[in-house]
Amino acid sequence: MTSAPPSSIAPSPIDESRQRIDLAHNMIEVHGPGAAQVARENARAAAVAGQAAQARSWLRTLDIIQRLARSCPQS
Repeated sequence: MTSAPPSSIAPSPIDESRQRIDLAHNMIEVHGPGAAQVARENARAAAVAGQAAQARSWLRTLDIIQRLARSCPQS
């Protein structure tokens, strides 16, 4: 029996969501209140470069960052 190499197996939507949440947490940790702006700029750059899927991914990450910021406001 052969199995596909890990790189050829598409991540499940749950894995992708977990990765995006982890990315959002990491961005907040590194960039603090500027994390949303960084995600917004990355989404804009991807859109301008014609990378629609990457731009949508950054917008989903931005959404998570904004939700986390609302639930845990900075002091």
